[in-house]
Amino acid sequence: MHLSIIIPVGDDPDGLAQTLDSLLPEVRSQYDIEVIVANDGGHAGVEKICRDREVKCLSIRPNRGSYNARNEGADVALGEVLGFIDAGITVCPGWCAMARQAAVSADYIAGDIRHGPLEHDGAVAIYQDLFSFKIERLFSEAKFGPTANVVVRKDVFVKAGKFDGRLRSSGDLEFGSRLASAGSYRQCFDVERYVVHPYRSLEGILKKQMRLVMGTRHLARLHPERFSSRLIGRGARFKLLLPPAHFWLLCPGRSGRGIGPSEVARLREASLTTRVGVYLVAYAVKLATWVGYASPLKNPDAFEWKVEPALSSEAPASAPAGIRS
Repeated sequence: MHLSIIIPVGDDPDGLAQTLDSLLPEVRSQYDIEVIVANDGGHAGVEKICRDREVKCLSIRPNRGSYNARNEGADVALGEVLGFIDAGITVCPGWCAMARQAAVSADYIAGDIRHGPLEHDGAVAIYQDLFSFKIERLFSEAKFGPTANVVVRKDVFVKAGKFDGRLRSSGDLEFGSRLASAGSYRQCFDVERYVVHPYRSLEGILKKQMRLVMGTRHLARLHPERFSSRLIGRGARFKLLLPPAHFWLLCPGRSGRGIGPSEVARLREASLTTRVGVYLVAYAVKLATWVGYASPLKNPDAFEWKVEPALSSEAPASAPAGIRS
C-alpha cells in the first residue's frame, strides 16, 4: 500500500530537519512512500529544509493550527495509508514498513512514544519518565494516541470527517474518540512502531500542561456531549492549588499508580534532593493545570505555534506482533 507521511510544522526548521533525517533513508529506499510537510504559516526556513532534502512542502497561509495543517496534507496525499508524525521527533528503524503492515489489519494505529537520550539525568527528566507518554494506557482508556505517531487508512480518515481543524490542541483525542464512538473501526496500539521525543525542559512541561488544559476546555465547548465530563468542576479546582498527594515520590516503595518496577527502581536510586525536585515538578504541573482553568479561553485563531524548550535531544488479517487492540 502507498504510504503518505504528513508532518505539520510551524517555525521549527531544526526540528523538521531532525525528523526528516531519521525518516528519509527508509523513504528513499522505496518507491511508494511520499513525505508531505505542511508548513503552517509558510515559513522560509521550513521551505529551505524541504528544498534541500527534495521533500514536498505545502505552504499554508495564514497559520491555522496543526490539525488543520494535517487535514490539508491529507487532502493532497496520494497514499492509501496516512502516517502522522511531528517535527522534532526521530522515527525508529523500519517505521514505514511497520506502518504499512499494521494498516493491513487495522484502520487506526496509535504508535508508542519514548523519550530521547539524556545529557543530565535530573528531576525534570525523571518526572517525565514517570508520568509522560504512557501511550498504551491512553489508548486503553480513550482509544487514541498523540499525533506524533499515528497511522490511519485514508478512506477511514475521510469517511470519519478528518481532524476537527478548529482545535489547536486535543484534536488527536477528539478524532480517536470519534472513531471509537462509531463502533465500526478497528483501532490498535503498536508498541514496536515507536518514535523518540526529546525530553522537555521544565518550561516546556508547564507550557504543554497549560495548552492541554486550554485545549480540553475548547474541546468541551465544541463537543460537550463527549468531553464536558473531562473538565474539573469549579468547586474542585481550588484543590489544584494544594500540594500533590504524591508523597511516595519522596519514599518510593513499590510499583503501582501506573508506575512500573524499573521506574520505581530509578527513583530509589536518585538522591533525596532529586526526589524532592521530582515532587516539586509535580506540584508545578498541578499549578499549571490551575492556570489553564483560570485563564480566559482564547479564541483559537489567537494561538501560535511554539517551539517547546527541550531538556536535551536525542475478519481482519492477524495483527503483527506488538499490536494490541
